[in-house]
Order: sequence, then structure tokens, then C-alpha cells
Amino acid sequence: MGTGRTSTKTAYGCMLAFLTPFFAVSAGAMVVAGKRAWRGEWGEAAPLALFGAIFGSVALLMLLLARAGVRKGSEREAKERQNPDRPWLWRDDWASGRVESSGRATLRFAWAFALFWNLVSAPGIVLNWDKLTRSRDPKVWLLVLFPAVGALLLVWAIRETIRTRKFGVTRFELAHLPGVIGKGVGGLIRTTVPVRPADGFAVRLSCINRVTSGSGKNRTTTEHVRWQDETTVTAFDMDPDTGGTMIPVAFRIPLDQPPCDDRNSNNRILWRLEASADVPGVDFHVAFDVPVFRTEETAEARGEAEEGRTSPPAPFEQPPDSKIRVSELGRGREIVFPPARHPGPAIGITVFAILWTGVLWMLVRLGAPLLFPIVFGVFEILVLVGVVSMWMSTSAVQLLPGRVTIRRGLLVPTRSITLEAGEIAGVSLSKGMQSGTKLYHNIVVETSAGKTVVAGSNVTNRREAEWLKGLIEAAVAGEV
Repeated sequence: MGTGRTSTKTAYGCMLAFLTPFFAVSAGAMVVAGKRAWRGEWGEAAPLALFGAIFGSVALLMLLLARAGVRKGSEREAKERQNPDRPWLWRDDWASGRVESSGRATLRFAWAFALFWNLVSAPGIVLNWDKLTRSRDPKVWLLVLFPAVGALLLVWAIRETIRTRKFGVTRFELAHLPGVIGKGVGGLIRTTVPVRPADGFAVRLSCINRVTSGSGKNRTTTEHVRWQDETTVTAFDMDPDTGGTMIPVAFRIPLDQPPCDDRNSNNRILWRLEASADVPGVDFHVAFDVPVFRTEETAEARGEAEEGRTSPPAPFEQPPDSKIRVSELGRGREIVFPPARHPGPAIGITVFAILWTGVLWMLVRLGAPLLFPIVFGVFEILVLVGVVSMWMSTSAVQLLPGRVTIRRGLLVPTRSITLEAGEIAGVSLSKGMQSGTKLYHNIVVETSAGKTVVAGSNVTNRREAEWLKGLIEAAVAGEV
């Protein structure tokens, strides 16, 4: 077991210490409720008793879950000792080759977090109800922020409940255990209910670096996508065993990607397989943590690559729903990246900008120290620039034999740069924006002078980005 792994017993002790104040609050509320009931003040005793019981029950549930985690941790440590060189056997689901989706775990977490948040924030509303209904001081309405977040968390939990009840349990059966760096990962996603989307399933494989920083109340966890590939599966079949749907999955994994690694709980590498589809009501979405490691086959794949024996990828066909337009242009081609081609992230950042503007207005209205409006105002400018870019940024790339012309602008491309083949050192892909765990890709032209020019930004599909990159490289080589 790696030195970076936090001891399960230590984690349990930290959880117990964290929950001790909550048990104390619960006990205190029950004691006060008992005293009020002894004096016959039932109108005050009943709410206090209910609050204490619920508060204590949630804390007890969290403690029981922590104990279950200790048991699981001990079992895993035993498996690590038995199979030190085969980490894909450390988890029961990985060892069986059948991985259950994270839906039920997400559902449990959603309800636990939503209930906990609302239990903590509700007393503030109850105790200050008179101020909220009678006071005209706008500062009082700051008390509503936490319950408002609690309401959104309840909506999330209810939505996850509907999704779980609608689609049941979904599993991913690996064709080869484990997935291999340099080779790939494949198998079948099997649902227990029939899912027949008209446009097929969007299936995505991601290598994610999950980083936890800070300590105590300031701990934050972020997920950085290091690599991602996505495809649309339209050839799916009925599952004869469950009556559900079987979705075939196959992805190649480059040799330069890292394997799963959770030795350091604050800096983990995980591989996530996701499948989603637009269906009536709540959309279909499942996610699986899949085992991807380096094995003897990785060395074999490296040898094949060095000898040029790797089979070429299948020919790419641009998805019919792609917003990027590629058209013939005389002796060449033109690639147009239109504005507002990512409405989801654009709407998201617009809503965030509206909320941030509201916070800035409130700071000014409440007379906060000047430093706060200045800092929030600077960030407001950056957010607004992002909003404008998401809705209006566009570019067009004209490809002629031995020449590439890139035009960029807002709504209409106005700024132009033309590069001859001799001025271009190469064309590459770089990471664009990340929305949730969805990674977008930029196509970058590198000049012999050491400068870089973004030819197209935030391409949704990596395979499409590589295809567009190939078109530009063909033009540079004079093969348009």
C-alpha cells in the first residue's frame, strides 16, 4: 500500500471528530426540548425535539457509513497484499470484469448532502423569520442564500432519484481485463430497461486527474481531464438476458497516458467511461470507473508502434450534427467555426455572469469595503469577456496548396493572417475549455518563428479535431 494513502482508521477518527459537535447539538436540543416539555411548553418543545432527532439521525447515518468505509478499506488492504502487481484485482467489481454504474452512489450522496445542507441552514430561517418578514434591511436577505442552495440540492437529489428509477442498474462488462495503456478498453454497457435513442448514444472515455487541496473547511476537489475520446454509437442491440439494451464500446488508449493510480488520495488518476442519450423526460446518463493499467501488452504495443505495425485508425466521417462546416473552395477547402456553436456552456457561463453581477450589485448596495467591489469587478470583466467569446467568437480557415489563411473575429471574421508552408513548423491539438468533465480541443498552428495561432477553438469531439488537423496538415504539404 502506497505511503500516500490515508489510513482508513485515521479517516474514521477524523469523521468521528467532525461529527462530535453535531451529536452534541442534537443532545443539547433534546435536553432543552425535555425541559420545555416538563414545563408544559409543548409548542416550543416539539420543534426542538424534532430538530434534535433529525440532526442526530443524520450524524449517526454518516458515522455508520464511515464505519462501512473502514471495513471496505481493510478488505482492500488484504487484497493489495495478495495481488501487489495486479491492482485491477483490488476491487471486487474490477476483478469480476463487471462494473456497476455510479448512479446509486451518486443518488445516496445527493440525498445525504442535500439533507445535511438543509438541516444546517434551516434553523437560520426559522430563528430569523420575524426579521425576514418585517425588516426592510436588504442585509437580512443574505440569510436566504443558504436555503436557496439547499432547494437546488433537493432538486438535484430528486432528479437523480427519477433517473435511477427510470433506468435501473446499468453495468459495463469488460471484454478484456484490464484495459491496457497502448491498446485500449472495450466491452458492453448493459441496461436493465430498453433505451432506444433516435440519435444513438454519446460514449466518452476520459483520463481524469482528481486533485484535492487545502485542509479542513477549505478542502476543495477538482477534476482535470488529461485526455478524452468520444464517439457516437448507433449500432446497439436488445439484451436477451434483461430485455434492456447492449451498447458496444471500444476505445484506443495512447501510450503516453497514465494508468489508474489512487495511492495518493489527494492526487488520483482515474479512468471514467460515460454514456448518455437524449430521451423523453430525464435523459439517460451513466458513468463507470474502469480499470486501465500498464501490462505486458503495453510493451508489446510500444514495439508495434516503433516498428510501424500499428493498424491505422478507421476513416473518420464528420458527425451530421457537427456545427463546424467544411466546404470545397476552388482548389482547396474552407473550415468555418461559427459563433454560438456550444449553447450549453454558453448558457451556463451567462447564468453565472448574471448571478455574479447580482453579487457585485449587492456588495455595492450594502456598502462593502472598496476592496471587495474592486476584486469582484475585475473578475466580472473576465466573466463578461468569456460570455462574449462563447456567443460571438468565430473563425474561418482557408486551405490552399502550400498556404493557410486564418481569419478570426466576433460574429464575422475580420482579422486575417496568411502563412505559407515554409512558415509553418507544425499543427497540433491543445486543451481548450473544460465544462464539467467534457474536454474541448483547440487546433493550433505553430510557426517557424516560434509563435502559435489558434485556427479553431473548442472542438467538441477529439476525433473530429484530429481530422480537421489532418486537413490543415495536408494543405501545408500541398495535398489539398
